[in-house]
Amino acid sequence: YFPGSIDEVRIWHRSLSETELRDGMFRNLAGNEPDLVAYYRFDQSNGTTLYDLTSNNRHGTMQNMVAGALETSSAFNTWIGEVSTDWSVSRNWSRNSVPGSTDNVGLYKWTTIGNDPSITGTPTVNHILFSASSSPVITSGMTVLGNMILGKNTNINSQQFFLWTDGYLVEGNYRLSATTGRIYTSRPLNNISNLNVAGLGAIITTNVNLGNTEVSRFHAEITQGLQKSVLRSYYIQPSTNTGLNATLTFTYHGDELNGLNENNLKLFKSVNGTVWTKQNLTTVNTVLNTATIEYLDGFSYWTLADQDDPLPVELSLFNASVSGKSVLLAWRTETEVSNYGFDVERKEMNDSEWM
Repeated sequence: YFPGSIDEVRIWHRSLSETELRDGMFRNLAGNEPDLVAYYRFDQSNGTTLYDLTSNNRHGTMQNMVAGALETSSAFNTWIGEVSTDWSVSRNWSRNSVPGSTDNVGLYKWTTIGNDPSITGTPTVNHILFSASSSPVITSGMTVLGNMILGKNTNINSQQFFLWTDGYLVEGNYRLSATTGRIYTSRPLNNISNLNVAGLGAIITTNVNLGNTEVSRFHAEITQGLQKSVLRSYYIQPSTNTGLNATLTFTYHGDELNGLNENNLKLFKSVNGTVWTKQNLTTVNTVLNTATIEYLDGFSYWTLADQDDPLPVELSLFNASVSGKSVLLAWRTETEVSNYGFDVERKEMNDSEWM
């Protein structure tokens, strides 16, 4: 006995690829897809006959079903885009209603009709698929209660996407990136082992109760305190942040290396996002694209950078003032690595050479 509702039963003559499975998750089929043997939407019937919507006409007979029990499915709400690009227009959606927190949303670009959506208004949805055919314009953030599934590489630009307590980023063969935005979650974590928190790629092990923990993933290059980083960083902030004896595995993609030598990468840690300290105990796996560090007492900001190419000096203050005919320079450093001293050079405004 199945205590639920059944919709969109599809029988195929072959195994579908990951991309094909994802592409058909949140939309109706046409019925003429290659190798589709039978297709039952469960909303088209006559008496006890359930129609097969392929040309094979393998109609089914409903047994032990209550007459008139078929109803319009709420399994998904598909972007049609028939009217405009406006997310908030109900006629742009297959259910003729703007998606809410219980909707499973499929973003598609139809070949004959329809516009790509413009994501606005910071919507909240259950599951959402960014299909291979769709190129949405992302002008606001979003809250995802379930899975955020990528059918193509997706850049959220400067927006903030929030994954709820059970939210999970499903990248598969694709990846999510951002310019200055972030994707993040906040959830309770207790006694976890190799947990890829929300699918963001920060894999944590600790037997301590971390309490409510924020994990944020960024993709902007970090140059403050470093020459440059890979195009990924994390901010991890648990409620309990001492005595963790934790392990962190930092996952990255090959196209995020940002021109750095992969064999020379080390994890760098910062307590404030500006002053970075190299973590010499980093273990990098260039096959799996991971960097791992053990025995951590606490978490904070993390990124990957070239261990031999940090800036030798981190300035926290540099001021210039005039006293009579003299110029007074004052500076303060936070860190210095192999720094012998400072040379100060000056030139006249119309002069091309320094002295």
